[in-house]
Amino acid sequence: MLRVFVGLASLVGALSLAAPALTSPAATIKGQGWLPHQRGVDWTYSWKDSTYSPTATKEKVTLSTASGSAFTLAWTSANLGNPTTAVSGDGTVSFQETDSGLINTNWSSSPPPTAFPVLCEQATSCGNSLASFYYNVIWGSRQPTLAEPLLGGTSWTTTGGAQNDVGGTSVYLGTQSISVPAFSRPVRAAEIRTQLSQVGAIGDPYGSGVRTVWWVYGVGPVKMVYRHAGGANAPVTSGELLSTDLVPQAPPPD
Repeated sequence: MLRVFVGLASLVGALSLAAPALTSPAATIKGQGWLPHQRGVDWTYSWKDSTYSPTATKEKVTLSTASGSAFTLAWTSANLGNPTTAVSGDGTVSFQETDSGLINTNWSSSPPPTAFPVLCEQATSCGNSLASFYYNVIWGSRQPTLAEPLLGGTSWTTTGGAQNDVGGTSVYLGTQSISVPAFSRPVRAAEIRTQLSQVGAIGDPYGSGVRTVWWVYGVGPVKMVYRHAGGANAPVTSGELLSTDLVPQAPPPD
């Protein structure tokens, strides 16, 4: 069922999929789970696109609403000291914890900058965007965004985009120690690599490529690198966690 949502600045659109009948009592306690959603949590990210937005944009993410296993995160670039050449925007992204993992149920936001590639067959009423940290995380990876439990060799295939026009095949590559500005020491993160494919958009092949997201248990996604298709000089979108009040936890055995 297609449901259109109004973003904080204008209409972008969202695809709402029926949630599974069974849900798990996951990540409702601050500091636990792959994406905690207790009230009061917040994250600040920085992201940029090497071609279309080379100036890094800071985004603050907070919990907007929560009900049982379902919750919505809100982000904004306002009041963070971003330069005028950074992307300006805000929006929401919704998730639900299920027995199969973390699924994305809705999204809405201000429109992407006009300089960004159009990720639909037509420029008008396009509900696709990659102009935020979380939009890059959920692109082509909605049900689930993150499979659970994460066991060695786990892989899954999903779709995404406003018209389910983006395909993604994700593989869990194990954990590794990485460094991000939010923490004074390296943290143990689960590495998820996704092969993404979109065909028929005006901005092809920007919607295709290989994305890697590093998730820290008790925190959420902390780093993202999306190498878009198009050859050696193709754009690269990257982002990382600058700060949070959450404390990294040891991931569950895989």
